[in-house]
Parts: sequence; C-alpha cells; structure tokens
Amino acid sequence: MGARSRRPRSSCQPDWQRAWKTHSSITSRSVYLLFVVIVLVYGIIAIHDIPARIARKRHHPHEDAIHTAGCRARMALALRCTQRQGGTSDWSTLAQ
Repeated sequence: MGARSRRPRSSCQPDWQRAWKTHSSITSRSVYLLFVVIVLVYGIIAIHDIPARIARKRHHPHEDAIHTAGCRARMALALRCTQRQGGTSDWSTLAQ
C-alpha cells in the first residue's frame, strides 16, 4: 500500500472556472465599494440639508439663507477633501 499522491483541489478545476471565481470576487468587492461610496455621499447631503428642512417646516423667514449656508458648507467640505496632502488651508492658494 504505497502512499498515493493527490493533486490539490484547485488544479482539478478548469482554467475558466478559476478565472470566473476570481472575477466574481473582484466584481462583488467593486459593487460593495460603490455602494458604500454612494451611501456616504447621500448621507453627507442629507446631513447638510437637515437645517434647511427644519427652517422650511417652521416657515422661517431666512429659509433660503439657511439652505444656501448648507450648500456652502457642503462645497467647503468638498474643497477641503480635495486639497493636496500637506497643503495649506489658506483659501488664497486655491486659485493658483
């Protein structure tokens, strides 16, 4: 009764099955990452719209100004996130 060598299971699969398995895992990760990014962006928009919704509900006289302030805060956040690492936070350098 000699020891019989067995091939690893992965080598028994045809090449197309291994390629499909790798491709499907990459695709599922990409879809998951895309979903997370969409949820985060929507969450940021929703959080910045809360004061405007409250003002609209209470018929506040400065409703438009409150909405504009929320939009400006969102834009400032976007500018802050896109600045270079180690860059300055001086607004005058953004135009250069």
